[in-house]
Amino acid sequence: MADIAKELKVNGIVQGVGFRPFVYQLAKQYSLKGEVANTSSGVSVHLEGIREDIDAFCAALLDNPPSPAHITEFSACPAKLRGLSHFSITKSRGRAERSTLVSPDISVCEDCLRELYDPRDRRYLYPFINCTNCGPRYSIISDIPYDRPNTSMKHFEMCEACQAEYDDPGNRRFHAQPNACRVCGPHVRLCDSNREKIQVGNPLEKAADLLKQGHILAIKGLGGFHLSADAGNSDAVSRLRKRKHREGKPFALMSYSIQRISEYARIEPAEKSLLLSPQRPIVLLRKKEPHSLSEGISPGNRYFGVMLPCTPLHSLLLCHASSPNAGPGTPALVMTSGNRSSEPIAVENEDAFEHLSGIADYFLIHNRDICLRCDDSIVWNLNPETRKSEIRNPKSEIRNRDICLKSDDSIVQNLKPGTRKSEIRNPKSEIRNRDICLKSDDSIVQNLKSETRKSEIRNPKSEIRNRDICLKSDDSIVQNLKPGTRKSEIRNPKSEIRNRDICLKSDDSIVQNLKPGTRKSEIQFVRRSRGYAPSPVFLRKKAPQILACGADMKNTVCLTKGNRAFLSQHIGDIENLATYKFFKRTIEHTKRIFDIRPEIIVHDLHPDYLSTRYAQEETGKKMAVQHHHAHIVSCMAEHHLKGPLIGLSFDGTGYGADGNIWGGEILIAEADGFVRAAHPAYTPMPGSTAAVKAPWRMAVSYLYDTFGEAFWNLDLPVLKEIDENRVKFITEMIRKRVNTPCTSSMGRLFDGIAGIMGIRNHVSFEGQAAMELEMLAEENTEAIYDYDRITGDVTKILLHPIVRGVVRDMEKGRRLSEISGKFHKTLICLFSEQCEIIRKENGLNRAALSGGVFQNSILLNGLIRELSGRGFEVFTNIRVPVNDGGISLGQAAVAAARSDAEP
Repeated sequence: MADIAKELKVNGIVQGVGFRPFVYQLAKQYSLKGEVANTSSGVSVHLEGIREDIDAFCAALLDNPPSPAHITEFSACPAKLRGLSHFSITKSRGRAERSTLVSPDISVCEDCLRELYDPRDRRYLYPFINCTNCGPRYSIISDIPYDRPNTSMKHFEMCEACQAEYDDPGNRRFHAQPNACRVCGPHVRLCDSNREKIQVGNPLEKAADLLKQGHILAIKGLGGFHLSADAGNSDAVSRLRKRKHREGKPFALMSYSIQRISEYARIEPAEKSLLLSPQRPIVLLRKKEPHSLSEGISPGNRYFGVMLPCTPLHSLLLCHASSPNAGPGTPALVMTSGNRSSEPIAVENEDAFEHLSGIADYFLIHNRDICLRCDDSIVWNLNPETRKSEIRNPKSEIRNRDICLKSDDSIVQNLKPGTRKSEIRNPKSEIRNRDICLKSDDSIVQNLKSETRKSEIRNPKSEIRNRDICLKSDDSIVQNLKPGTRKSEIRNPKSEIRNRDICLKSDDSIVQNLKPGTRKSEIQFVRRSRGYAPSPVFLRKKAPQILACGADMKNTVCLTKGNRAFLSQHIGDIENLATYKFFKRTIEHTKRIFDIRPEIIVHDLHPDYLSTRYAQEETGKKMAVQHHHAHIVSCMAEHHLKGPLIGLSFDGTGYGADGNIWGGEILIAEADGFVRAAHPAYTPMPGSTAAVKAPWRMAVSYLYDTFGEAFWNLDLPVLKEIDENRVKFITEMIRKRVNTPCTSSMGRLFDGIAGIMGIRNHVSFEGQAAMELEMLAEENTEAIYDYDRITGDVTKILLHPIVRGVVRDMEKGRRLSEISGKFHKTLICLFSEQCEIIRKENGLNRAALSGGVFQNSILLNGLIRELSGRGFEVFTNIRVPVNDGGISLGQAAVAAARSDAEP
């Protein structure tokens, strides 16, 4: 008979991740009566039973939730006994205030894949197979709570067999909202470019055959359409580039398996983990030479961007495409965004036919709607061969926790013993914004990141962040993860339970594995989208409800609620009406599903950004934030850093506080303000934005600024390849200061050097010249060019000596790889030295690196290594993109700090 009753309130990523079925099974395990329901705030649980069993239930719930779930808030309050006879899952309850988190989309799980390829299973070869552990979530949700009527699956009524699975607590599809089969669920069809259905028994097999024959297909996926071609067919790849007007930007690839990828790319252990992770991002991998793929996939680049299938539809398509049936199999398919140049990816079938018919020969479509587009995420593992690598669970990004411990014994943590003899910390210092009630007599220890990784001991409780925990425990709980060469890995089997849903339309995330000083490697996002959005970044403390509109390039938006910052999926460059509509729709969708009513609207300082104009047209308090300050504060926000610190903010373009174009800034930054400490001396930018697409213009500007009229006598490719009259016209613009703003941008410096070296005079995508300059570089050179500076209130770094050095080496006929390596090394030494000067003057020992130029792995790794060697504590973005995709988080954090500082 029940002794007591308790009402539990659980918040976090707890809807669409199999959380209620997990609670149901756990209640059965402990013989408890009651009910569980989704609410607009999360999950509500009513329990009736013996006190010890309820306590054990709570401990198990918090220690081992389903792996996709993440609990951020937990409370248990006494309740009235209702005399319930069993435990049940009840109808979801909505509330006026919404505060639950939404799960990202999750790739198809191993259990579903086994069923997918099992001829005896009723879902054999069904391309929309899913369960509580996998499938669409964020991309199909229109509202919360996460129930079928609030998703695009509302149009599909479950058949008797699917409904029986949905209602069976012992079934893997118990309360799986997208549950379906070929009888009652979505279906695929293959059409030609005239929208005529092709009558064929297996549309996916036929689509694969068409791809192997050299045709281009538009394929509807999880968060939008891809354009696909056989990656080994150079003619098909060339036609795709021509039709899409995508001259040189690399294409993403998809392969059926790790084994297939290994045929054309090098895969380090960290990268393999990323490829196989539930998020299934595009991972940038070093090319193998030779390889069988078209050279047109990623011209002028050392890397391929590769992903594994994230949906059963893609798995089936790649399986057929890899098969030698109907012609030789292909190791990879091009899977590039299904859009026309500068437009957002298509998500609706009719839009795809209208906008992609001039590109695709055939269309593989389905009738499950996408509620919100979501591009593929992109990640990068930098210099993986130099590290063993450590991959993080995105949930580990969520920190911010307060802990209340009652314990007689010491609690210590030995961190990074490999690089140091030992470092013992109190775990309390590592834990933020989490209320935990522990009664324990024994020590809890954690040995993390051993350089030799002989063992790594963790307390599983330490993985729980941002939640209130009531535990009664006498013994230590440890977990041995990734020891040595991974010959053993000890886990609690319960931690293998996966039950998760994802609701939103999102591209693949792109991450990059960094080499930060003495730390183990970390991934870095190039684009954070499908699989990661809309999981929040947790702020150091609560903030007002804020809408941060981001930048106009690589736009994301950020909305805050409490201590959570919800960074949207990748929106793109806001340069046309279609993207601007997507930008506005994303804002409204995020406001609705998280019930956010912004009190402050933040925008970039640039008056002509469309995102700025949107903010100014909205009602409410407005706040402008300088672009490069936002970059640095984005890094500070995700690492929970308080200023002041030294911020190196390097990118292509940002509107400066003095009206000039900034982009090579060294700031003394705090969350609510900054002082500009140093920057490269201003250089004219002839034609303003026209110079971004024509690096030769910046080459002429740097040469004219350095040598004056004598530059005409230099023996350089740019002066031979560009018409003399055009060069004279540019020099006249510079001399007369006509449409020639001044810039301190590092992005423009890279463009200018690439132009001087004859690497590229025109670009087809942003950063192309800088990327090719990086790819040419010798990475281990110690030689540097001369550099100088003019000290004052704001130090000006003189670029003339660097330009002279590059020109001198060009005229001597030095190898381009040698010159590029020397240029990179010069910047590393120059800026490390400048940081040391600032430290002597201001006593600052922390440096934050942010901005799109830090996608350059040589520069980033070099600065981290050099600054760390000089005793600096170095930080960079790892939870949001280092480029303008992270700007909105920085804007929101600046606004929160300024609001907090107001009387």
